[in-house]
Amino acid sequence: MMWSELLGHSVQRGWLESAVKQSRLASTFLMVGPDGVGKRTFARLVAKSMLCLRQTPGSMAPCGDCESCVQVDANTHPDLLQLEKSADASSLSIDKLVGSKENRMREGLCYELHIKPFGGVRRVAIIDDADTILDEAANSMLKTLEEPPLGSLIFLIGTNEQRQLATIRSRSQIVRFGRLDTSHVATLLLRNGILSEANEASEVAAMANGSIGMATLLADPELRKFRSELHTMLAQRPMDFVGISKAMLAQSQGVGEEGSARRTRMKLLFSFACDFYRGILLEESSRPSSVHTKSVKLSIATAARAIDSCLTAQSEVDRNLTPAGLLESWAAQQAELCQA
Repeated sequence: MMWSELLGHSVQRGWLESAVKQSRLASTFLMVGPDGVGKRTFARLVAKSMLCLRQTPGSMAPCGDCESCVQVDANTHPDLLQLEKSADASSLSIDKLVGSKENRMREGLCYELHIKPFGGVRRVAIIDDADTILDEAANSMLKTLEEPPLGSLIFLIGTNEQRQLATIRSRSQIVRFGRLDTSHVATLLLRNGILSEANEASEVAAMANGSIGMATLLADPELRKFRSELHTMLAQRPMDFVGISKAMLAQSQGVGEEGSARRTRMKLLFSFACDFYRGILLEESSRPSSVHTKSVKLSIATAARAIDSCLTAQSEVDRNLTPAGLLESWAAQQAELCQA
């Protein structure tokens, strides 16, 4: 992929290009913003630019053809280190950062960053799932962030800077990303072959809140159908919170037995509920919304509290709480909020 293919985030790109031209590029970046808007892709393009063998000094324009560029695209570049939490884990393991207990700082990402670059220029690390790094793991990498190897680049990918330790925030250059334009999401759905019809792509993009990740999931007609059904249930008065929790539980269990898949689906369902209340806020402010809620009468303050409740429940999914209990408690809270 080349910069010309990246949609959106022109301000962030311009800021980094300026830093490169002035030789003032930081060593550690905390890239925060909604899921699925291209933060990881952006970091990989920066890495590709910095590792390119034909790069013009002071520029951020990879050639796309040299051995290094080809290796970055193929995820085989020896100087590009990419880290994410295991599929069945709720947090990024400390072992992946600094090695197992028996081999602390003799293996893991921080150790590998200090190995001499194979290409002779720099090593680049992209650490995904930064929101899930627990305190012990975060503290274990502070020395690397304070004294990074010469020429190294570290990208931490998260959703919210407040979910990171203050010590990590203070050692990082924070780059904030916003949501993609709906038109960009629709274009990506068609370009990536996720959908083939322009009308359907536009419809799905309007529901995705500027996230190609969300749009990819909503390309499934059955999931879009459940989203609509959930919004209908949330609009009912009195609210059938037992029915809502049972429907959401069944939907989360429908993805299989794997715990990580169920947790991911449950987070998605809470985001659907968030969409419903966000639609109320948009309509109250006379802005366009993909959620039809004109028959629902909620104050802006109540809708905001309901959104906060959805986000809190979403963050609690990884705490290994009983799914049924979490859903029942959340749904009962929605009923109470909406009847107050």
